[in-house]
Amino acid sequence: MTKQVFPILFFILTANVNAEVLSFPSFRIEVPSGWEQIIEGGAHSSNASVISLRPPSGAGILRMRSHEAPGVVSKDRLRTLTNVEPSVPLMWGDWGDYSGYQHSYTENGVYHRQWWLISGRVILLIVYEADPRSSDVETEAIENIVQSITANTQAR
Repeated sequence: MTKQVFPILFFILTANVNAEVLSFPSFRIEVPSGWEQIIEGGAHSSNASVISLRPPSGAGILRMRSHEAPGVVSKDRLRTLTNVEPSVPLMWGDWGDYSGYQHSYTENGVYHRQWWLISGRVILLIVYEADPRSSDVETEAIENIVQSITANTQAR
């Protein structure tokens, strides 16, 4: 048992050492070392920033945008904000401090994985786009980034 605990503990510690925490007005995320970070619209603008993250392999791009709604956003209201046909079932889930919907599809030769997430009044729209043949390359890293989302409650 002890022999199994040390490798797992080592993996957890090294995973955190190799990540950088990016902080924005309404949330924080952990980004693996070596990922290119582009912030469009200014890092301190709560409703205008688009954060783009590109892995070292260049296999795809992850884009995030936050928006602060005038009031708390319900599950039903968030569902209407998705671009997914109402007939397509979307499962509710948790990613970090945020909850919402996730949907994957391929269109026009591009793989898309989208999240529509909420925490109180903050809505996060996240899109990962990649060539369908290389979309599996960064799957674990993308999931870890989205799972690392922490609500920045001091800013609200």
